[in-house]
Amino acid sequence: MRHLDPLSPYAALSISAQHALAKSQSQLSREAARSYERRSALRQRRRRTR
Repeated sequence: MRHLDPLSPYAALSISAQHALAKSQSQLSREAARSYERRSALRQRRRRTR
């Protein structure tokens, strides 16, 4: 992959696209972490009831 000149408009576009992608990925990972915490909490509750 060719390294883009940071002053080129394509680099600016790719940087903004990377920011948008990172934001959506962090939001997805946050939701995934929340669902994982919920699942692990349910699992722990089941273990305690036994």
